[in-house]
Amino acid sequence: MHHLFYIENGISLAIAHRYIYEKQIPKEKVILFSGRNVKVNSDFDNIDLTSCDFKVSWFFPLGWVKTFKVKRRINHILSTRNISTFNFYSSSISKLVCYFLIQKKELNRFFNVEDGRGAFYSKDEFKKYINKFHFANNAYRFYQVKCWVNYFFLHYPNPNKTIDSLIKNNNAIVSSERAFQYVENKYIVKGLFKSPVKDYSEVKCLMSLSYPVEDGLIDLTNYLKVLNDTFDKLIEM
Repeated sequence: MHHLFYIENGISLAIAHRYIYEKQIPKEKVILFSGRNVKVNSDFDNIDLTSCDFKVSWFFPLGWVKTFKVKRRINHILSTRNISTFNFYSSSISKLVCYFLIQKKELNRFFNVEDGRGAFYSKDEFKKYINKFHFANNAYRFYQVKCWVNYFFLHYPNPNKTIDSLIKNNNAIVSSERAFQYVENKYIVKGLFKSPVKDYSEVKCLMSLSYPVEDGLIDLTNYLKVLNDTFDKLIEM
């Protein structure tokens, strides 16, 4: 059986690598799909599917053509590599690539991979976040409709369905017991960071995100100062 991973950021790549190592999955049985122009430095077979991610348009025929191109490419990858059964691991269920892989009859099990702060929300907190940032205005509702039409009525990437999908599949790979509290079958990777006991207090910021600004936890001026301080520290290092 093969193990297919969809990677679109550093944390999902790190978790995938640790999981493969700890489960001692044979190298020839692993394929890493990458999206969002993520550069994967790995010994495993890596296929860049960034070109399969596309922005929606009012010119729907263009979206329909690309939708079927994505489907054909997925089918081609599975057939040329003689993949008869596979487990699929992904931090995203909204991407068209992920949708087609989850729908394949060859799929054995689907595992959601921890990715970002959303993994640590409770169900109520997650729904509140979705309603605030995704459905607070009509522009995003129109965007959802355009996605559905661009995907030729196959897939409606409604973020409100994320929790339902996680509970239904009930499998996750995480770095902490606190992630996905509503998922029963969680595998917690060990030793994700090379030196978990090292003191990083001299570094003002290890990772910068835009979410704190969107949530109103920090204003834009202070956020930009944090970024500048981080870049200065990286230059020194």
